[in-house]
Amino acid sequence: MKKIFIIICLLILTACGGNKPNEIEENNTKMQKYEIQFFEAFDTVTTFQIYDTDEKTANEKLEKMRNEYFRLHREFDRYNNYENLNNLKTINDNAGVQPVEVSDDLYNLIETTLEREKTISNKVNIAMGPIIDIWAKYREAHLDGGEAEAIKQFGHPLPEREELEALRNLTDTTKIKTDKKTKTIYIEKGMKLDLGAVAKGYATEKIGEYAKQIGVKSGLISAGGNVKLIGKHPIKETYTVAIQNPNDKGDNSTFLAVLKLNDTSVVTSGDYQRYFEYNGRKYHHIIDPKTLYPEGEYN
Repeated sequence: MKKIFIIICLLILTACGGNKPNEIEENNTKMQKYEIQFFEAFDTVTTFQIYDTDEKTANEKLEKMRNEYFRLHREFDRYNNYENLNNLKTINDNAGVQPVEVSDDLYNLIETTLEREKTISNKVNIAMGPIIDIWAKYREAHLDGGEAEAIKQFGHPLPEREELEALRNLTDTTKIKTDKKTKTIYIEKGMKLDLGAVAKGYATEKIGEYAKQIGVKSGLISAGGNVKLIGKHPIKETYTVAIQNPNDKGDNSTFLAVLKLNDTSVVTSGDYQRYFEYNGRKYHHIIDPKTLYPEGEYN
């Protein structure tokens, strides 16, 4: 059986120079690099970087991009409620109660992911919330106090197979009911949707499109394993994206690959940051919907 290994990598942007602004002549005006960085959205460090000829205009564009990014973060958030907003948590809170009317973005992301599960890959299951929550609790316990802390809290170091299998029926995505006309989502009692596998990528793509709409000609968005390159690099022929070797235990100076690209996206996911170890095995945050366990490779 052919095995498709999970790509374990982190994107490092190496094309953008140091902290000093890069400059290029455009219509006899110097074009400079401007950027902002923040952590509060999608639980990852995010960098927006654009090139512009005017600092005030650049900062206004960056702020608009940031506001739009945070809007999407709030809609896809399954842990927090927000005033006057039906988001992913609202859907989960109403499981088995009633359909929830949502925004175009949230509806489209859910509907598209469900469709692609049927046609492209069944490895992305947005109904895995109950299973993800169990593994997250064990991960936190191990990180806090190792095996002893997990046993203290749960009676055993890892989730028991019976505990996971008892929740399998709640991960059936055919039980997610969508209504395109009313833009509503309904899930059965006990189900929890989790968009962690797709939300950040969707948001990054949307912000890349939005940036072009507000006049950004060149720039990039870096959000963990998601990188969106906007237009052509204004100084070099291409952007350079280096994919870090996750097995490098040193100074992160070795790479799996170096890509030279413009106006495209590069996406990776890995097991080398969010994990705990037990009996010599690494238990990470990428859960296989088939086995309900973290897997080092997918069959």
